[in-house]
Parts: sequence; structure tokens; C-alpha cells
Amino acid sequence: MELIGRKPEDISSNCFVDFFSIGHILFGYIAYMLFFSLFIFSPIIGKVEMALFMSQNVGFLWEFLENYLLINTKFKFQGKQDCLGNSLFDIAFVTGGGFLGALTFAMPNPFMIGTLASLGLFSIFKIIEKRVMGGKKLW
Repeated sequence: MELIGRKPEDISSNCFVDFFSIGHILFGYIAYMLFFSLFIFSPIIGKVEMALFMSQNVGFLWEFLENYLLINTKFKFQGKQDCLGNSLFDIAFVTGGGFLGALTFAMPNPFMIGTLASLGLFSIFKIIEKRVMGGKKLW
């Protein structure tokens, strides 16, 4: 098993880091932004920690749904279940995206920086998609 998948047949499940890893970072980033936005006006102490915790839980929930529910309904890309290493790295990437979100909210103008960071991560995703998939789009 390779650490990083570089060929289309390696996408999803055969390696720890694959084409969808950047998408998991973006997913964690957006999840953090949404949860922090929900908690920003609440009297909860530790809003940053709570939003990080919730975005990490979203990562766990997504991996469960992706590898059990989506496979059984045949909606998962290539219909292959992720290996344990890939699932753990995906959760780590979602959590890392949450940490990027926390760093963004620590900046002087978080919404502008957040928008630029989201566009940047999405652009990287599309560039990798073009190189790995040879120009074929996933959706």
C-alpha cells in the first residue's frame, strides 16, 4: 500500500493520502466556520474549542456514512471501502481543516481571509482533479 495515491485507480481506499484529501481539509474548514458562526453569539465559554470538537465529530460521522451507508446504496465513488489508514487520515484532514478555520478566525478580518482560503483550497482541489483524473471531472 502506498502512502500517496497518484494514479486514478489509487483514488480512494488504496492509500493513506489520495485525491480526496484536499476535499476533506476544505470540508473541515467549512464545518468549523459553520459551527463557530453558530456559537459566536451564544454564552458558551470555549467557542473555539467547541467548534473544533464539532468539526472533528463531523469528520468521524462522514467517514462512517461514507464507508457504510454510501457503499450500501452504491453512491460512493468507485464503490470501494476505504482502508483503515485512509479513514484515519481523512479524519485527521477534516480536523486539520478545522484548525485552519480556527486560525482564520484569529486573523484581523476573518471573513475576507476565510473566503480567500476557501477559494484557494477549492482551486487546489480542481487543479489536482485535472492532473490526477486527466481532465475528467468527478461531478
